[in-house]
Amino acid sequence: MRIIRKSDKSIYLKTIKLLLLATVAAVVFLFIFVNIGYTFLDKHYESAKYALKTNAKYTTNFQTYVDKYEVHAKDKKLIDRWVRKNKLINVYIIKENELVYSYNELTIEDENNFRENDSMNIVFKDGVATVYFERAYAFVIYNLLFVISLILGFALFLTLVLTGLYKELKILKQLRGALKVIESGDLNHEVKVRGNDEFAELANSIDEMRKSLKALLKSEDDLKESNRQIIAEMSHDLRTPLTSILLYTELLKKQRYQDEEEMKQYIMKIDKKATQIKDMT
Repeated sequence: MRIIRKSDKSIYLKTIKLLLLATVAAVVFLFIFVNIGYTFLDKHYESAKYALKTNAKYTTNFQTYVDKYEVHAKDKKLIDRWVRKNKLINVYIIKENELVYSYNELTIEDENNFRENDSMNIVFKDGVATVYFERAYAFVIYNLLFVISLILGFALFLTLVLTGLYKELKILKQLRGALKVIESGDLNHEVKVRGNDEFAELANSIDEMRKSLKALLKSEDDLKESNRQIIAEMSHDLRTPLTSILLYTELLKKQRYQDEEEMKQYIMKIDKKATQIKDMT
């Protein structure tokens, strides 16, 4: 079983690289997605049509509030309450070319900017004044878009990381399969991982173990064959003296000898063959 692996870096460094690449990809995606979304929302909420519609809505609402509570153009407390209720960023009121009200502290830059915005006339208790509404531009929608972007960015990060780790887990799965093959007794499959990382070292160790085990089993088989041959040879060598011993013993049992001298010769031959067997064994 040969496992081909092109990478030659350590798993630790590859994992760090994978995490960094996934992070960069997620951040780039987040940046692009948020900017495209914000551009689309800005185009909608900052359009002249939307501004005219919202200005008309705030003007009607504010005029009703002014009439109901008989609000003066400089009545900061009552106007602040209306601004907070309608969740506006700021409201500027100009009367006789003089700034008489600002919800937040006004800077020179703000003053230059708000004079370019759309304005509406409101009839206060103390006369007509020009009102500039600085809208929130649906910040909830912007925040929602940002949250969605974060979720998608994290999903992209997780997908890239899991995809990268899947390759490593696939190698582990193949190594596990190789171990099962060896465990079953089949020692002819090579286990190789191309590269210099920890997986390659593990695969080489497994393959060396396979070779050692194969050599050990071959040595054991050779030893068994050698023992078998020795036993076969010994059996052949022992058969002749044993046959002679049995023959002379049978002659003695049946008393097939002429005299006592011949009987002693049989006994001496039996003793000689027995000594021969002893020396052989």
